[in-house]
Amino acid sequence: MVSSRARPWLKWALILGAALPGRAQDLLSVGNPSQAPPPGSWSAEAYAFACSDPIPLHGFFNHWQGGFTPGRDPVTCGCWGLETRAAAGPWSLSVWDRTTFLARMSPDGARLIWLAKQKLVYPQGEIFNLHLDLGALHRDGVSVGRALRLGDLALGASLGFWTATNAQFGTVNGEGWTTGTRSYGYDAVVDYHYNQNRLYDLPVPSHRGQGWGLDLGAGWDAGPWKAQAAVRDLLNETRWSGLPMTTATVVSGRTHTDSQGYQVFDPAIEGWEGSRPFTWRESAAWSASLQRRLQGWSAEVRVERTGPVTLRALEASAALAGSCLGTLGFEQRNRLWTAGARWTNVWLNFGLSSLSAQRAHGASLTLGLRGGW
Repeated sequence: MVSSRARPWLKWALILGAALPGRAQDLLSVGNPSQAPPPGSWSAEAYAFACSDPIPLHGFFNHWQGGFTPGRDPVTCGCWGLETRAAAGPWSLSVWDRTTFLARMSPDGARLIWLAKQKLVYPQGEIFNLHLDLGALHRDGVSVGRALRLGDLALGASLGFWTATNAQFGTVNGEGWTTGTRSYGYDAVVDYHYNQNRLYDLPVPSHRGQGWGLDLGAGWDAGPWKAQAAVRDLLNETRWSGLPMTTATVVSGRTHTDSQGYQVFDPAIEGWEGSRPFTWRESAAWSASLQRRLQGWSAEVRVERTGPVTLRALEASAALAGSCLGTLGFEQRNRLWTAGARWTNVWLNFGLSSLSAQRAHGASLTLGLRGGW
């Protein structure tokens, strides 16, 4: 049994919900195995995407500073990584590094965190439902893909194998309540699996998981119309023979205040630590798009989804000077504007949901290179 004082900068995160993770325009970087690179070619792409519903991304990583958006689903998610891909005939080989992050919390939990971080007057007599689902994982893997073309229709599949590290999986369930204009109480249960224990200052032996996953894709290209659909990790599984875990009860047994009279978050934590076999199945990410090509430009509508997050986007592309193709897009959920440029062997895309980085709820970046031998 363990009893410890959690790190101050991570207490809110793991106990109430703040810690919870050729396709320049694909925000979730799902990829499409049916779109095989030209034979004898290679490509390398770095990508990143993140969005935060209740507060701007800057505030999420800076003590929840900034405005709070009530009524929005309290979800924060992200994916970032690097992938290199080589093709020989219909076959392709990819070596990749990918991190995914998804945290979903109750609206009450997000609101209580924000009130406490902003040091506002707490509403009296309220009970807050505290709930958090957290999944974050880093994977290093290799995938083998096969594409098949049947006239205007292209089909593809990719099978990947990986080693998993930096696992952070957890749930929090409990209640909070106000006891004054500057004080509150809480009682919650934490179930937490990890490669690195971010709740306690305790050493943890290194544990790696082994996994596999299946991706599928399809494309149809006829005249001015082009449609694509793909799903990443349609079937997948990552196993650990023994992953460290903590089950703990968190209560407001210790209370003291700061210089302004606000209660300092300093819970009494008691629980059990150990390790056990663990299996994780990543939420499948999918995308679907329809493009209409016209003389010198094109328009595309696209839908992407991972877990509870659905992204709907519109994008227009037009030929610019020389071999450059420019793009401009808008993603509705996060009000994310994207702009990019593509040359023969280089592409770049950048997105931000506000001209002020401190107010942006979404951001994206993609950089890719292509060559041959």
